[in-house]
Amino acid sequence: MPEKFTVTPITKNDVEWVKNLFIQYWGGDICVSRGKVQKVDDFTGGFIAKIPKQNAGFITYTITGMELEITNLISLKENLGIGSALVKSVIDQAKERVQISKSISKCDGIHA
Repeated sequence: MPEKFTVTPITKNDVEWVKNLFIQYWGGDICVSRGKVQKVDDFTGGFIAKIPKQNAGFITYTITGMELEITNLISLKENLGIGSALVKSVIDQAKERVQISKSISKCDGIHA
């Protein structure tokens, strides 16, 4: 039976864990997208996936005007639908707030 997980908005209590993953996977707590540098604290929002007693992934996004950009997505457990559920959470929240959504990806050999 696949592990069950929940998806909730990232809270202040989750930010340190998100920063640590940024540092682990990308060597720092910043993201560069379309010429703009953002620190983890600067993202508009995000969601975190949790399985019992541990975090299993996160997604962050930025909203500028009527445009939403998914800035990062990490799923630490494969084949459970975590990445899809995180993307769906962002889309569901953003439907009323934006007209254009963008996702800029980088292939770094990490499975989502």
